[in-house]
Amino acid sequence: MSDAQVHIPEHIRNVPDGTFGDLWLPMPSEPFSPCDDLSCRRSRRDRKIPAARSTSSTIPSDEDLAWRRWLLGHHASFGVWRLLCQALSDSAGHGECDPDTRPDVHRTLTIAAELFDVYSALLLYSASCTPEIYAAAVRPRMVACHPAFSGTWSRDYEQVRVLLRPSVPTCEPGVRLKRAVKFNRLVHMAVAKRLVPDGNSLLRDSGQAGSSPTDGERDLFDTFFRTRRATICVHEFTGQLIDRTELILSDLAVYPVGTRYGRDDLDRFQAELRGHFERLDDLTGELMTKGRATCPRQNRQHSPRP
Repeated sequence: MSDAQVHIPEHIRNVPDGTFGDLWLPMPSEPFSPCDDLSCRRSRRDRKIPAARSTSSTIPSDEDLAWRRWLLGHHASFGVWRLLCQALSDSAGHGECDPDTRPDVHRTLTIAAELFDVYSALLLYSASCTPEIYAAAVRPRMVACHPAFSGTWSRDYEQVRVLLRPSVPTCEPGVRLKRAVKFNRLVHMAVAKRLVPDGNSLLRDSGQAGSSPTDGERDLFDTFFRTRRATICVHEFTGQLIDRTELILSDLAVYPVGTRYGRDDLDRFQAELRGHFERLDDLTGELMTKGRATCPRQNRQHSPRP
């Protein structure tokens, strides 16, 4: 579904200081395309994916900062979900992961656990505004897009959930992965409770909770978060993710997250956000040398070309 086919109010498209543009990703089932240095440079230039800027001359309002973090944090989450698909696919079907006999599985499960921690950090970063600012600057945009707008419409995280269903090996990194997944769910619930203390999700309030998302809803989720589907190469993917990670780190250097949840585990984790984001570059590079970074599906979806 193209931008023209989905009603997205103009104010949803605007990013306060213009330091990043649309995110380009393949469908979850599609591998990255072959590339060379010239085609990578041409592809990046043609799609106008800007390099990260470390400073901005404009001091954002609380509303602008909240919306920018919501969008930027989700862009980075889309990339992390793609990486999680790769890590979980690589480790699937292995009953054990002894570091001596299966060092590849052992290491891949360790990376998956670290990536889930990065995703938890992105949740806390994206949702770092006050409940009042969220109600004024973020939630109305989602309601304007669709009254039942939901994170369950993400086609990338949908594949992560599918890949988590098989049993995880009971080795040390497998246990660590389970712990990271459990903590991620805790973070998600804590964020939702803090931002909407007296209400439900839009999906639950709409009466549509429990229904499977349609392709149209998945397309709408992509469009809302300014994500376009097309075949790209590994270098273009990693470049986009690195750009956005640098923007997040630059943002945190100027505007540290001061939110507290009243739980020692959450507050300690939040104090270490920068460390999780700084690890993402190395984790991405390691996984991208392992394979094609695709989520397996029985029914392959073909992405539209730009």
